[in-house]
Amino acid sequence: MSDNLFTSLESCLDLATELCELRASGNAMLTAIPPLGNWSKLHVLDASRTSLHTLPRDLWNVLEVREIRVSHTPIHDLPSSMNKLVELRLLDVSYTGLFSLSLPVTYCESLTHLYVDGNPGFVLPREIARLTTLTVLSAKACCMSVLPDAIGNLEALTHLLLGNNELTSLPRTLGRLKLLEVLDLAGNEDLSDPPSEVQSAGPQVGK
Repeated sequence: MSDNLFTSLESCLDLATELCELRASGNAMLTAIPPLGNWSKLHVLDASRTSLHTLPRDLWNVLEVREIRVSHTPIHDLPSSMNKLVELRLLDVSYTGLFSLSLPVTYCESLTHLYVDGNPGFVLPREIARLTTLTVLSAKACCMSVLPDAIGNLEALTHLLLGNNELTSLPRTLGRLKLLEVLDLAGNEDLSDPPSEVQSAGPQVGK
């Protein structure tokens, strides 16, 4: 269904009760996803590059969903039902206009990949410390000037991508990230050298 001219999905998916993957990316005129009540087996929801303004409020009906991709959409907030998605592994909300990570997302205890790139003014809340399974956090081009100390709690991180922001310093708690392999800091023009705790941790630092 990707890269077509669908404006609605209800008529073509009403009977698709066994649906495991919904890939509707690139339907620029698509403004809404139908209620999810019939799709309890859904694992992948991809509505990137559509005109979607919000995710369905009944996300609790798809408790097995593992990937949600809504990059390049005008979504400005995420529903509170996100906290029910205990199997969610990947969330891509890049280039959506989000200003912060909604607190319900921080209860997605299985999340391993989080992409929030291209959201100017985006703020990482201290509650991100709950995402202890996160291995990839990409927050490039968000105009961020500060990172929360709580980021040091993400001890499973292997890739922290923070290029093209406005960072001037890094929290010393980054030194706790012993599994960190890649720390991308390119394009942070006023960033001082990483603290000794970070350098001693040994990630590959890109500046």
